[in-house]
Amino acid sequence: MSFQEVVLRWQGQDVLDGATRDVGVDVYGGEAKLARRLILADEMGNCTGRDVEVIRGLVWGRKDFWVGDGEPVAASARLSIWLRCPGATAELVVEVNGHPVRVHHRPTFQSQDEGILVGYWHTNWCTVEVEAAWLHPGQNVVTLHTDDGSAWEILLETSRWPNRSSKSVDGGATWDFAHLGYDDCYDGEYLIRLELERYPAEGWMASPAFDLSATASGDSLGQPTQINRIVVAGEGDITSGTKIDFELRSGATPAYEPAAWSHWVPAQEYRARPGDRFAQWRATLRTDLPLATPRLRAVEVRADVETQTAPWGRLSGAENPALVYPSNPFGYQRPFSRTRMMRERWNLQEVVAGAKNDLEQMERIALWARDQWSDGWNGKWNALHFCPPWDGPVILEFGRHSLGVGMCTQYSTVFVHACASLGITAHHVIHQSHCTAEAWSDHWGKWVWYDVGGDLNDETRAVYRADRNGVPMSVLEARAAWEDQKCDGVEFVGRNAQKFLPVEKRLGFFDHYCIVLRNNQMTSPHPGELEHGIVTYHYDDYLWWRDAQTPALPYSSRTSSRPGDFTWTLNRTRIHLQRTGEPGVLDVRLETTMPNMARDRILGPAHHPPAIHIPADPVHGEMETMGWDANLGPDWQRGAPEDTVFPAALQCCEDGSTWRDTPAQFNWTLKPGANRLGARAVNAFCVQGPASWVTVEY
Repeated sequence: MSFQEVVLRWQGQDVLDGATRDVGVDVYGGEAKLARRLILADEMGNCTGRDVEVIRGLVWGRKDFWVGDGEPVAASARLSIWLRCPGATAELVVEVNGHPVRVHHRPTFQSQDEGILVGYWHTNWCTVEVEAAWLHPGQNVVTLHTDDGSAWEILLETSRWPNRSSKSVDGGATWDFAHLGYDDCYDGEYLIRLELERYPAEGWMASPAFDLSATASGDSLGQPTQINRIVVAGEGDITSGTKIDFELRSGATPAYEPAAWSHWVPAQEYRARPGDRFAQWRATLRTDLPLATPRLRAVEVRADVETQTAPWGRLSGAENPALVYPSNPFGYQRPFSRTRMMRERWNLQEVVAGAKNDLEQMERIALWARDQWSDGWNGKWNALHFCPPWDGPVILEFGRHSLGVGMCTQYSTVFVHACASLGITAHHVIHQSHCTAEAWSDHWGKWVWYDVGGDLNDETRAVYRADRNGVPMSVLEARAAWEDQKCDGVEFVGRNAQKFLPVEKRLGFFDHYCIVLRNNQMTSPHPGELEHGIVTYHYDDYLWWRDAQTPALPYSSRTSSRPGDFTWTLNRTRIHLQRTGEPGVLDVRLETTMPNMARDRILGPAHHPPAIHIPADPVHGEMETMGWDANLGPDWQRGAPEDTVFPAALQCCEDGSTWRDTPAQFNWTLKPGANRLGARAVNAFCVQGPASWVTVEY
């Protein structure tokens, strides 16, 4: 038995960017600190353009904001209100704790004027600079009214709490929190948000899981290891009123699993358990002062461990890349009756039949989606004057009969959901006056951006992606090319792409952009911006890109400058090896980022919940056993047996043998000489992920 101290260190921009983090933490210049920005919002903008309050005459609106302690409460502040303005001469009076600001209608696409931000990103969003001295700790009251006879519309979201929006019908004498909107039929919150230039009370960042066994052995073949103690320390600046708290957790699997890992505990209280091999640290930056933040430049972990066997064998080759995880969970579309219906009703398997790889499949789906209807930008919203929700099959049926609008959002949605129905992960991308999509390609090992509905001309029907020197680009790559003014080698590839806009001009639409953190709208349209594109963006759960050159929009609370939050890894499987006490036998543990994996195939039957019995069906009058999977959720839909039997599995291949299903942990017996092991995942759509390989000499 050997005793040793293992030392790991996280330092530098790229390494710190490997740590996931919440919106309260920024990492710039190799330094983590609290983000100097706090958005106060009591709603997500989960509403339509018809959910409105009309401010006029004796009808006033009010929004209360509760601001934390500290003086001053902020260095500066901006108030954003989603408004429809009646005309150029109309005037809205906005009072902040009794301090009035008079807001006039401004035409779009202008610069800042009289303290009011205007331009594309502030169409309907009226953003007003607020004097920080007007605000104080505790309750702050914003009122809206007119004194010129004009009428202004404010969007509102339905909810019963927290009761911070109210209406007065007697000119501000009394206030009603429960009867808002047209006909007094809403209980909810107005879309009014307050951005404070101050630090939040706290924010966290967490390291990827690290393998103490492999680190202790000094090579990629770990040794049986017992963790005795872990000490974590940070290097940076702590000023009065600030601090950094560290926590630790550990487990037996390469990525966190509740059944196999301990929970977070303060680092000084951490106690390792037998069998734990992987660990993580989490740093929570805290402040009691609005204008002070701790700064973290490096994290060092020291672990006292015992190794229990002498080294043997060596890793002689590997194609086994590390996996990048996003900070924010993503809602992946699971297979159920509607995904099967979409495949069959629109013959999607025929659309992609014969494609050489998944990139060619995406190209075919994109062309097919663009050709499903015409006149997508009909100003009258077609026959029903209706904007269909983000639901591919519904959009296809409406478009087929010219019943509703079918513009870029709908083209992108059909593309995203057609991909999802075939097991290809795609998501929406939102940028200036446009909605596009991004899909994960195993062939290229990256996200690929597609503009399916960017051409309003039904004669050309251009469909394209961006390539640089023959390599498809992600949204982040395309945007960086525009921002850095380095578009050499960038071209649009696809049908009639060269007849479309110049590359530099089109990529300029990415001055701000965000992604939608789910593609499972076929399961439920909520939450979301159901009439996206019909009115100015207002949903507040998109993830917006932010960097030193791109300040956050004042009404969007979820932002990130971490590349991995936009370009995380999908479908890959990573092989983790560890020697056992028996020479020639390796412990293998598999880690996968493949979505829609049945959890019992990952953790084993002992962790698989039993079937759930639901009450008798009121129509069919019989008991039904509902199959439940902890990853995929219940199959609420009936009549789709082949889509509810989950074929998902991890698979391995030894020395060129056939692929076989395998648990996430197993022993690999080596023969003298070179030994080659492959691993991959197959998800519930029967999509096979790319294989990872290791070669071990014994």
